[in-house]
Amino acid sequence: MKTLKLPLITFYILAMLFSNLFGSKKDDLESAEEAAKAGYLTKKELKIFKSERDVDLLKKPYGDIPLRGVYNLMVYDLYPNSEEPYHLEKEISVAEAIWFAMHLREKADEIEKGNYQHPFRDIPEEYEKYVGYAYENELLPKSISNNFVPDGNITFVQYEIIMLKMLGYVEGTDFTEENVRTLAREKDFDPPPLGKKAFIKAKAVEMANYTLGVSMKESHTIYLDYLISKNIIPAKAEKFISDQAYKRYTWDTRDNFSEVYWKYQRKYDFVRFLDCRNGPAPIHPAVSWPNKNVTLDYAGYIKIKESVLEEKFMYKLVRDILSDLNVDKKKIDKMISKLKSDGKADHIDYYTRMIDIKKKRNYVTIDMYLENK
Repeated sequence: MKTLKLPLITFYILAMLFSNLFGSKKDDLESAEEAAKAGYLTKKELKIFKSERDVDLLKKPYGDIPLRGVYNLMVYDLYPNSEEPYHLEKEISVAEAIWFAMHLREKADEIEKGNYQHPFRDIPEEYEKYVGYAYENELLPKSISNNFVPDGNITFVQYEIIMLKMLGYVEGTDFTEENVRTLAREKDFDPPPLGKKAFIKAKAVEMANYTLGVSMKESHTIYLDYLISKNIIPAKAEKFISDQAYKRYTWDTRDNFSEVYWKYQRKYDFVRFLDCRNGPAPIHPAVSWPNKNVTLDYAGYIKIKESVLEEKFMYKLVRDILSDLNVDKKKIDKMISKLKSDGKADHIDYYTRMIDIKKKRNYVTIDMYLENK
């Protein structure tokens, strides 16, 4: 059975958005070659990526996921100094962590143009503009602003606060450093490492990718789409990453159902899906007709976490999904009406498919049964 979680791309979610979908070293290298051919990576970036991938990543202290996160950020043009070795195992200082994080907020050349006022001293020159930008935009944790040590080590929670502030949350109003994990759990952020492990660059990469797939405060827009709307990430780069991941994930089940669940899980961090047509999970006979040699098999579901939605938006989302699944508008109206009154509805195209919707306490599921071929 295969599942995908955003971050959130992801997503991550994706725990990171699309970052853990490649699999083998061969897939990783083929993806990078495609990106270079399409103009998203320079020759030097490709060379560095190949050299970083040409090792046993499972023997590294950070595993294999962060390197795929670097790849995503490079294609999005969010990874700084991408033509230099990554040093993912390196502990990063407060100043360097802020410098890295601000590339997820604004284009580097725009930040470099600014003149910022801040009270801090002894910041390395290459980081100063980024620290100033973060300070003026109130993106720094209070614990850093009140005791700024540029060459000190940043903590997991401090970096998490920076990510949450970029999503629009306000320290002191929405959370404090003492209770920030409550909000982070609501946003499905990864928990901090056990013990007193140092915050290394690999973790900054993972958290950056994951944040891209998380929705903004009081919004249904994920941070990735926000950056696209601000022209910080090119829309065509996001489509390139999404298409690559879709092809690898759905290599033998590319149909209308897979296209629809891919579209919605990528767009909303409260949408999940389960695909039962691949991997070791059994295929369950679901519906059959008497005297007919036809059986519909369970293909999977799209799951919407109702707890994060106002009801009106939730019904609109179900309606949009049904429309994308090519259900007739009149039938959709009847299904929505029945879902509201009975908490469940279904649609059957005989001998082809059944769509079964159930409204439960905290979520809505749209189950799909397809013809057994």
